[in-house]
Amino acid sequence: MSIFTRAADALLGGVARRQSVNVASGIIPPPRDSSAPVLTREAAHLPAVHRALQIIGTSVGQLGLTVERGSGADRVILEGADVPAYIRRPNLDMSRAEFLEQIALSMATSGNGYIWREGGDLPTETNELHPLSPHTVTPWRDEKGRLFFAYDGKDYPAGRAGKVGRIVQTRYLTLPGSTRGIGPIAAAQTTMRSARDMREYSSNWWETGHPSGILSTDDKLTGDDARTYRRVWNHLDPATGEPIAQDENPSRIRVLGKGLHYEPLMISPKDALWIEAQQFDTLEIARIFGVPSSLMMTAIDGNSMTYSNVEQEWLGFVRFGLMAYLRKIEDALTALTPRGQRVRFNLDALLRSDTTTRYRAHESALRAGWLTPDEVRGIENMPPLTAAQREQIAATTPAPAPQENPA
Repeated sequence: MSIFTRAADALLGGVARRQSVNVASGIIPPPRDSSAPVLTREAAHLPAVHRALQIIGTSVGQLGLTVERGSGADRVILEGADVPAYIRRPNLDMSRAEFLEQIALSMATSGNGYIWREGGDLPTETNELHPLSPHTVTPWRDEKGRLFFAYDGKDYPAGRAGKVGRIVQTRYLTLPGSTRGIGPIAAAQTTMRSARDMREYSSNWWETGHPSGILSTDDKLTGDDARTYRRVWNHLDPATGEPIAQDENPSRIRVLGKGLHYEPLMISPKDALWIEAQQFDTLEIARIFGVPSSLMMTAIDGNSMTYSNVEQEWLGFVRFGLMAYLRKIEDALTALTPRGQRVRFNLDALLRSDTTTRYRAHESALRAGWLTPDEVRGIENMPPLTAAQREQIAATTPAPAPQENPA
């Protein structure tokens, strides 16, 4: 017995009543092929999936990119014109945030992101980057195991031996020997089908499945009698079933006879919209995408959320959820840069704490001497101190108190 059938039993008072209503009003939806896969576009229109994709896309889009050269004590962060132009602005037709967001969403929906590279074969010859639809590219391997990408009727080899390919792939989760990545939507089709069926059933409940009331009688009725009473109640001609002109009954008065009784059927929104089942699907989708329930605007029953818990959830989301996208995009962009350089996301925008905690940390760093005022101002996106500001700070800073002589 399905969840819909059990709910109808509880709602309508048993199997016998449910069977009678099935014939009269069709409150139970017709059988459907629940094994039909949920496609990417269909899944993206589910509210919980849309919210998860929006969180992932927004999180990746707001991050900055830095290019490093060297390592350890010789590590240098490139600035200004030293940063490759295709890192500062990968595509001239869109912002860098939009470019990164599209790559991340391609990975989240299909498990694969593809970047079309304009320019020569060497990394230094890259001019512009274009995000490709993951549904238009097919990766495959030849008999020697070399990777190729079929796109627009042509096959493009992957980069190798110091050369960069025309197409660069980013995969969300890759099984050994596979050329395609597995995304959350493909990995959790059962949950996606459950959310899709629940949404469609809820939306059609009031239009096709929910009767406004029940006409009942203790007398035996034939099929013709039941059909006649139903037509009369709905202002239809008993013989033809055609609508009756409203001027014949402007006040819509109902006349009952032969022991007929009318019982309005009232259902609470909680029962009609299946809130518990929808909330369960939302939590399942949040787990699939690795998004905290607090960001999905839902919560687990009995789970008390505090500021500390929410902050830890967000840190976990960045480290174990979002990094599944960020690391793959970093590697793809690093492959496009000259040897010795490394592209990294700047996570400060996501890991920054509240203002009070941040300022206390700055104060501790200044007291310990491992950060200067200008470095702290740089973290807060403020310009260095001017000479006048330094003089004002020196004039208003009290002199340290003299230490007592221990003798």
